Amino acid sequence: MGTVHDILSKNGVAGFWRGIGPALVLVINPVIQYTIFEQLKNLLVRRRTAKLRAHGLSKAVAVLSDWDYFFLGALSKLGESAFILCHLM
Repeated sequence: MGTVHDILSKNGVAGFWRGIGPALVLVINPVIQYTIFEQLKNLLVRRRTAKLRAHGLSKAVAVLSDWDYFFLGALSKLGESAFILCHLM
């Protein structure tokens, strides 16, 4: 409680939010990478599931392999890096 009182007395309520800007900048890369990863993964599962169901397996759902996840991770990192690089230049 002493720390809370210190922050309130020196900076007011806004003191609790100091440093939020730099913290948000630090999480932007992983957020972009994770979003790309999830979108690519969902696309791949949908396409493979559609192929299985087209072959008569009406309740089948595609399962991704370790290699699929490896390549999805690599592609999402590449996409994130390209996105960030384009916005820095």
